[in-house]
Amino acid sequence: MWRVVVINCLLLGIAFLVAELIFGTWFSDQHALMKFTKLRNYEKVQENPIHVGKPTVTYSRDNYGFRGLEGDVSDIDILTVGGSTTDQRWVDNSQTYQAVMRDLFAASGQSVSIVNAGIDGQSTFGHIANFSSWFNEIPNLDARYVLYYVGINDLLISQPTDTYDVVALEDNAYNNLKATIKTKSVFYQLYRVVKSAFAEEHSLNELNRTNIADREPLVTEPKISAPLDVVFGPSLESYTDRISELAKLTRDFGAEPIFVTQRSARWTRRNGQIAGIAEYQPDFFELVRQQLPKEYQNLNGVDFYRFERALADAQMAACENVDAICLDLMAEIDFDLASDFYDPIHTSATGSQAIGEYLYSRLGNLELGD
Repeated sequence: MWRVVVINCLLLGIAFLVAELIFGTWFSDQHALMKFTKLRNYEKVQENPIHVGKPTVTYSRDNYGFRGLEGDVSDIDILTVGGSTTDQRWVDNSQTYQAVMRDLFAASGQSVSIVNAGIDGQSTFGHIANFSSWFNEIPNLDARYVLYYVGINDLLISQPTDTYDVVALEDNAYNNLKATIKTKSVFYQLYRVVKSAFAEEHSLNELNRTNIADREPLVTEPKISAPLDVVFGPSLESYTDRISELAKLTRDFGAEPIFVTQRSARWTRRNGQIAGIAEYQPDFFELVRQQLPKEYQNLNGVDFYRFERALADAQMAACENVDAICLDLMAEIDFDLASDFYDPIHTSATGSQAIGEYLYSRLGNLELGD
C-alpha cells in the first residue's frame, strides 16, 4: 500500500517537474507573468455589482488576451494599455471607454478598431514588459497608435510590484527564491489565472468605496506642507524615464504613442479650488502609503491631488519631450463623483462613458479606420 503511494507521488513529482521544465521559463529571460497570467478565451456574465450601467455585466477576453477586438490583429487602430482602469472589470463589454469611442467613431461614419489590453494592477513597469513578452509574441499584431492611460498605479513607486509587474530581486536569498519561482513557474502563473477568473468582488467592499459625495465636509488645505520633490522626487524621475521608454518601444513596434493622465475620486474642483476628503481611509494605496516616511503618511484628498498633479505634470513633460500625443485628462475633465466612480480609482459605466467621450473629442480627427 505505502509502496504504491510513494511510487505515485514520485511519478506525480516527476510529471510536475517535466511540465515546469517544458512550459515554465526557467531557461529564458522571459518573465512567465506576461506569458501565462492574462485571461484568454474567457467570458463571464454576472449581475452588475456596482448598480450603474447594465443589470448584468459581460466581461470577455479573446485568445490573444484582448478585450474588444472585433477585426484582425493586423489592423488595429488604437491599442489601449493600462491597469485595471483600462481593463474595467466591472463594466460591460459594450460600455467600456474603448466601446464608447468605437461607437462615436461609427456614428461619424468611421469603422475604427480600438482594442483593450489593460491588465489589472499593472504599472508602467509591466507595460514596458508587455512588448517583449506579449505584444511581440502575437504574429502580425499591428496598431497605428498605442494609447497609455496611466499614472494611478505608478503613484510614488520606483520599483516594479512583485504581483503584477516584473519581479524585482532583493538582497535576500529567501525572497529571491520566492521571486524566481513567481517569475519562472508555470504552475504559479496558472494559479493566478484561475484566481483571476474566479475573483470575487474584492474591490467593491466598503473599505475601498470612497464616494466623495458621501464624505462631506471636504477640505481645501493639504496635510503635507513639504515640497513634493522631498516626498517622491526619485519616483518622478523614474516615471519620466519609463514614459520615454514606452514611447521608444511603441515606435519600434511601428505605432505612435498617446499618453493620457489619470486621477482619483479623492478630490474634486469646487468654486475654483481643489477640495478633498478630510481623512484618508485605507484602500488600494495602503501598501504604498506605508512605505512613506511617517511624517508623510497622514494624508487627505488635497494631498492626493498634489501627488497626482505632480505625476501628471511629469508625464506630460516626458510625453512632450518625445513628441507624442499628450492628453491631460486630469486637468480637462470633471467627473460626477457621485456616480462615475465606484471606489477611489475605478469608473462605473457612466465614468467610462465620460472618458470615452473625452478621448473621442481629442482624437476624433486622427486618420483612422477604413
